[in-house]
Amino acid sequence: MVTCDKFTAGSDGGSGKSEYLRDKCYATKGTKNLFESSDAFINYVVDVMQIDPRGLEIHRIDNGGHYEPGNIEFLTKLEHVNVHVEMRVASEV
Repeated sequence: MVTCDKFTAGSDGGSGKSEYLRDKCYATKGTKNLFESSDAFINYVVDVMQIDPRGLEIHRIDNGGHYEPGNIEFLTKLEHVNVHVEMRVASEV
């Protein structure tokens, strides 16, 4: 399983189909995990992004997009909090 912030994303038990993230507020927004499997996610992070995500949090670059190749990055807790504070401030302007 791939841990994403306070919720979990992953495959649907091995059938190879992606599933909605298991957090009601995200599922109702339609945010999906578009990686085909946990292995596909791991391979993308290790081989393409070339990052060790241990101790980091996953973040969607385009908050309106899905968890998919090209739309994820890994941030420290502080960086992640700062991004969300900046997004909140920008939406209040």
